Amino acid sequence: MRNQPSHDPRVIGRRRSPRAACSRPGVVMVITMLATLLLAAIVFWVINTGRQVDARVVTQNAADSTATAGAGWVARAFNTVAMNNVAISRYLAVINTLDSVPLVTEAALHEQTFLRDALSQRYQGLSTGSAALNQNATTQFKLLLDELTEEVQTLDGVNKYYAGYDVTRMTHYAGPHGKGELWRAMQSLDQMSQATMENVIPLAQTQANNAGAANLPSGGAALLVPASDEPLWLRGRFADFERPVRQGLLPLLIDDTVTNRGPYDTIFGWRGTARVADPNDPGEAGSSIISGVNTGGAARPFGGGPGDLSRGGRAPRTIPRSYYTYGTQTWTLDNDVRYFANRGARPNLNKSRYSHWITLVSNAKLEYLWSGMATRYFAKPVWDPAQPEDLPAEPREPLPFSETAFFRLDVKSRLPLSNGGFMRTAGTWAYPYQSSDSRAVIVRQPGWWLPNTNGQDAKPPHPMAYPDELSQLGIQITRAAASAWVYEFKYTVFQDPEIGIALQLDSEGRPVPQTAYFVQVVVYGGVNRNLDYPGLLYAPNGDDDPEIVNPYKGFNPSAADAPSPIDLNHSILKPDADSRRQHLSFFAVTTQADTALVWPALFDSKRPYPKQTAIAQARVSNNHSFDLWTQMWQAQLEPIDRYEDWLSQMQAGVQSGYPNVSAEEADGAFQFLTSLTPLAPVILSH
Repeated sequence: MRNQPSHDPRVIGRRRSPRAACSRPGVVMVITMLATLLLAAIVFWVINTGRQVDARVVTQNAADSTATAGAGWVARAFNTVAMNNVAISRYLAVINTLDSVPLVTEAALHEQTFLRDALSQRYQGLSTGSAALNQNATTQFKLLLDELTEEVQTLDGVNKYYAGYDVTRMTHYAGPHGKGELWRAMQSLDQMSQATMENVIPLAQTQANNAGAANLPSGGAALLVPASDEPLWLRGRFADFERPVRQGLLPLLIDDTVTNRGPYDTIFGWRGTARVADPNDPGEAGSSIISGVNTGGAARPFGGGPGDLSRGGRAPRTIPRSYYTYGTQTWTLDNDVRYFANRGARPNLNKSRYSHWITLVSNAKLEYLWSGMATRYFAKPVWDPAQPEDLPAEPREPLPFSETAFFRLDVKSRLPLSNGGFMRTAGTWAYPYQSSDSRAVIVRQPGWWLPNTNGQDAKPPHPMAYPDELSQLGIQITRAAASAWVYEFKYTVFQDPEIGIALQLDSEGRPVPQTAYFVQVVVYGGVNRNLDYPGLLYAPNGDDDPEIVNPYKGFNPSAADAPSPIDLNHSILKPDADSRRQHLSFFAVTTQADTALVWPALFDSKRPYPKQTAIAQARVSNNHSFDLWTQMWQAQLEPIDRYEDWLSQMQAGVQSGYPNVSAEEADGAFQFLTSLTPLAPVILSH
């Protein structure tokens, strides 16, 4: 009975069917195969999607590069033309100033050499009646002599250089050596500007194509669509350079106080503000008793004197009156020719007449060009150390000359010259005038010393007085040396803190006038034998006055090859944002092959266009001044707008062709982008 099979239902339930045991491995295999296929599909999808995303990023980066490269080329072209326009305006100013240097240097060298020699022989051994004044005057005249010596050395070096170099090689339009180098440079810049603007769009498209292709794999294409086919520029006239050279302003038809202020103002900062006394300032001279006034009426035969001095008290506050700019003519004179003119550094040629003469002669040459001025001549000084004693005894007529030169040291003091504390007591005296080193100054004035009538300087043939005879005017005169004098007079002020005179009020609160003293030490220099006062003349009065040569002879401003500025076509390019967008924006399109790496038949079967495509937009702008004079043009990406307008402009380009892009590629991209027109508002807003 033990060997009988059990009929326990629990045992029977644990038995397996032979068919079930055989089918289990097949089910597992099917499930595994399906999972594998699903995993492979996911892997393929990830690979193809990742590759497509990467291609999309590459294509978009290429589109951005295409847009910025094309717009950037246009911006650089605009900046190139702007720099050329400014360079020509500078060259014109250089012609005027450089052509003036030889004549002015020779005249200034003669004058400063004479003044140096005259001062070196006559300033020592002064006997003014005050040992302190003797010492101070000797020291200051020695410092002035040192300045003159350095100026002579500088001028002599410049004069020797130009004696061996013919400046007409650079400055004259039709000189003895042909067209000057500056003229050839201007014409080259003009030709360069024309070539730049004539080819700006084709070259921008080529540059954009190269930039896009450099960011795409082989087989990719990039093209740049300009917003407009209208001409962006115009060539002006030579006369358009006048305002930039003279005033630092743009040509009249371009100038605008808001949008087109030009480079001289916005970039270079060649501007200033004219100021006037504030009428509401209680410290203004004449409006307040605190200011103090000069109540003396003594003559000032040597210049200077209380009428030129500060009257004490607080200087009046000033307020801006007008805003102005200056051009290349002024800038060239200030920075290139007037040797350290605005720096106060030695040698002080700005203290000599070199600076004044170079301005006169240079401006005369400028007038030859712009105003057609008749030929002028320059009266060069002819200095002679003739002494006052050389005047004939009777009649008292001066020698034939146009001006007298002398050296002067001014001192104002609370104490008179006869007081033992004069220039010894601190706070009682001051030098009212100062140069970089010496307080002594050089004076050149018409006439001998002083006419006998009205106390005013006058040119011959008015009778003149000797320096010793000035005592007739109430001036105390002391002969300090054979060719030196000291003169002193009193004047009144309400206050002058520099010399220790404080404001005093009487019992009614009114200011009390107080006495001050003004002393001058004068060392005689000589006379200018040229009867013409140094400067410009319309016609020569003598054979010794040289002609101011016109470097523009033979030049025709209306000739086709005359240098002329190039600017934007402002009749088309208005200053409003819409016009700038319409004409200075660029649309870039890039494409590249986009075939799936795995299973292309499945993944690419439903794509409307077999290439990856991206678009971008860039604009050329100038935030400083909207003109081709101001070198601040730049390019930047911006959101795409007016999609349909770009497609219309692109279609016109497809017909004419794009550089390095086949017609089939360009047309295919156009057709694809056109198909997206209904979706453009949604696509471009993300």
